[in-house]
Amino acid sequence: MRRLIAATLLMFASPAFAQGGANSNAVIVPDRPPNGRPADARTADGRAVATPAVIAVIAAAKARPQRVMQGIDAVQIRDLLLQDGKLDEAEVDLLDELSAREIRAITVSPTNGKGTAEITGTVGGDAMRVFEAIFEQRYRAQWEAKDPVAGWAALVEEARRSNGSHSRIRQFLARIATEAAQVSTPANTHEAMRKVLSGFYRRNGEKLPLPVRTLGQRLQYEALVDADINSGGRMPDFFHDLLKQPPKPAAAPAK
Repeated sequence: MRRLIAATLLMFASPAFAQGGANSNAVIVPDRPPNGRPADARTADGRAVATPAVIAVIAAAKARPQRVMQGIDAVQIRDLLLQDGKLDEAEVDLLDELSAREIRAITVSPTNGKGTAEITGTVGGDAMRVFEAIFEQRYRAQWEAKDPVAGWAALVEEARRSNGSHSRIRQFLARIATEAAQVSTPANTHEAMRKVLSGFYRRNGEKLPLPVRTLGQRLQYEALVDADINSGGRMPDFFHDLLKQPPKPAAAPAK
């Protein structure tokens, strides 16, 4: 796969190919593929834990006439969760549950096991935008990590958390790819898209275990198809077709 992608990037870098390649003027909008969830992926279960202070914010929101969290409530929860400058596993799970796209009830219990649980619902509007901004910052830090392979592995693991998490990371990657697709043309040999594909492959290389690479490549494939759709079908299909098939196990070292 490494040789195939390298050869493809060189091929697209050729002005002669970019200008005169087959179907270079064709505009075909692909179908959007579903989230490719691995068999061992986790699912949101409608339960989370939080500190008493966070539960108090949820309870106060329920006491108002709207009975649902507003933007100001989400800001208070954000500030409480980020007091120490980072999110732990339980805090990410809480945000993931509250940010699910499906309208459903969430039972939030105290982290210390003492006290009454609060039942709230998934958020929308301004509250959703506050929580999505937290995820965006988190994903951006993982994408731009000093060790890009380790950062990518962490991002892929986030996608395994739930279908909602998978969708958010897919959208994050699609935004990166869409920005490149919108400025990529045969005249500039699709330079921006070639850089995105190269960055994808550099992160999702054979240093990673096969299950991580498999889900990672699926996310990349979905993101590139979404970018093609977002750009009106003007991206050469070859970019996402390269990633459509799952990766193969790394070759055994030569003896």
